[in-house]
Amino acid sequence: MARATRDDPVTAYARAVAEGQVLANRLVRIACERHLADLTTATARGLRFHRAAARHAIAFFGFLRHSKGEWAGQTFDLALWQAFVVGSLFGWQRADGLRRFRTAYCAVPRKNGKSTLSAGIALYLLVADGEQGTEVYSAATTRDQARIVFDEAKRMVKSSPALRRRVAVLINNLNVETSAARFMPLSSDASSMDGLNVHGAIIDELHAHRTRNVVDVLETATGA
Repeated sequence: MARATRDDPVTAYARAVAEGQVLANRLVRIACERHLADLTTATARGLRFHRAAARHAIAFFGFLRHSKGEWAGQTFDLALWQAFVVGSLFGWQRADGLRRFRTAYCAVPRKNGKSTLSAGIALYLLVADGEQGTEVYSAATTRDQARIVFDEAKRMVKSSPALRRRVAVLINNLNVETSAARFMPLSSDASSMDGLNVHGAIIDELHAHRTRNVVDVLETATGA
């Protein structure tokens, strides 16, 4: 079981939930059961679960460190459910190699590391996703709220020697000169988002948005 968890933590977690070894709510169980069922039908449906791609994204978090609280300075060791989320997003692919899942909705209670996980995913998209000219954004109902994930990512970069060598840290911009990539927080004004070419967007506190304007603009901007 230990080796299975290392080789394929996504499927190992899905099986543990499906078999009742890990307690989870109904929606998590459905997601895990879907993953297991999809493994048997993926090829016929033009899908594949790329275990190496999933492990690559999960392993990236080993370059990150917590910046606050009792774990400050310690390496980010993903919880099992977090590894399932990250591995599902980056491991499931279409036959042409593009990602199967374009959008993920993650709802967890307070103090469960949502902002930290979001910041890590944003940094992976920024530096490790094999994309040139990557544009990654954090958005929320206010710019200050959008900065929560962005500032967490800044602290992660500053505390990681590997990332500090690649990522320049500015007040409102993390950028990688070699790939022309950038990560920035956005204001809540949807009209100011025209012209974006979004590779990845983190939308914090989605339930607090009164309209779909920000979501729709960012989704449209991923068209390329």
